[in-house]
Amino acid sequence: MQSLQEQSCGNGHSVDENDDYELEKQAINDIVAAFLYYKTYSSKALVYNRLKQIDSLPESHRKQIVQIGTIHKLKAIEKLIDSNYSLFLNIVYQNSIIFEDGILKNDIESSETVYDNIKEISEFFSLRRSKGLPPALPHHLDKLKSILNSFVRDWSDEGARERELTYTPVLQALEDIFSDCPVSNRSSLKVLVPGAGLGRLAFEIASRGFTCQGNEFSYFMLMSSNYILNHCKEKFEINIYPFIHQFSNVLNTEDQLRPVSIPDISPFQSFNNGMNNFSMAGGDFVQVYQDDNEIWDAVVTCFFIDTAKNPVHYLETIYKILKKGGVWINIGPLLWHFEDIPGESSVELTFQELMVLISNVGFSVDIKSIKMDIQSPYSENKKSMLKYIYNTPFFIARKKEVNMDLAAE
Repeated sequence: MQSLQEQSCGNGHSVDENDDYELEKQAINDIVAAFLYYKTYSSKALVYNRLKQIDSLPESHRKQIVQIGTIHKLKAIEKLIDSNYSLFLNIVYQNSIIFEDGILKNDIESSETVYDNIKEISEFFSLRRSKGLPPALPHHLDKLKSILNSFVRDWSDEGARERELTYTPVLQALEDIFSDCPVSNRSSLKVLVPGAGLGRLAFEIASRGFTCQGNEFSYFMLMSSNYILNHCKEKFEINIYPFIHQFSNVLNTEDQLRPVSIPDISPFQSFNNGMNNFSMAGGDFVQVYQDDNEIWDAVVTCFFIDTAKNPVHYLETIYKILKKGGVWINIGPLLWHFEDIPGESSVELTFQELMVLISNVGFSVDIKSIKMDIQSPYSENKKSMLKYIYNTPFFIARKKEVNMDLAAE
């Protein structure tokens, strides 16, 4: 099995560290709550509220809505919510979340046995109520839709086109750069993938013989990647229904209700067959790797740089952890994640500014490698009327021998 290294705050015993630990424990509790509350929340948001709105229509209008099958569609969606919920329950149990304050403790291997633990789930929410906590945080519940879409992108046949457009250029670059190294010796080359999400790109890199570690900050992603990587034993063993959450720009009912089967390959079988050059590390990228000095042969960033509040931190960390002459391969837009979010600091750069900064930090950018016309969707619903396409920059940079450190200027 791939290893998950929990490199996050809160493992010490000082007052401050204990406070951090309590905050982290509560954060995990909140995330578990979102997974467990998915069915209740989605049933209300997707089905019951819409039935109520239909019921408020004039009788003649209501009859027309009934005749075209909308009520039947909503009842079908209610059943499909249950299928998604089964996946989320298994994700929670298979991650062995163990705390003394009401976190579920059992490892469950099937949705049938998960449902036998409804009493335990009820007690979990009772404890949250006793602490004055909501059942789940609204923004966390929204992240569950992103998890479903990420499963499609990373681990389904339907996501193959997106992976071809965004992952293939990165994988080909690694193959070309290290072409002098025989495949049998590639395990000596260490590749880091920050912002690894559900782990497919990092897994593909490891599958090509490189020793690869994915790093991810989000517990939603870490828990979900752990499940898909370590607990799905067969291809296409799970059907999910991500598109039931989309009511706009839908061509027909079948499109909205269609299943997506995951995973399209079985990492579990690869690990059982001896693949041991892949791992995932949890925590903030800058903090987790702050002590890594010239350890990595390559860093691969895919749709990651724009997650930075302070891009300089990211660039300096990448530079620090790369070996001399090490390579950084980047693909992704600049949709700065913290722009205009109240209470969050954010420094947003143009691509031109970013390239100057990259050079100043100490990288040499391969000008010939720069591509500005890679058209990349992200978590696309291929049957939707609406599609977002990024003109995604791609470049390769190398660490220079001498660092022109911004901090020294």
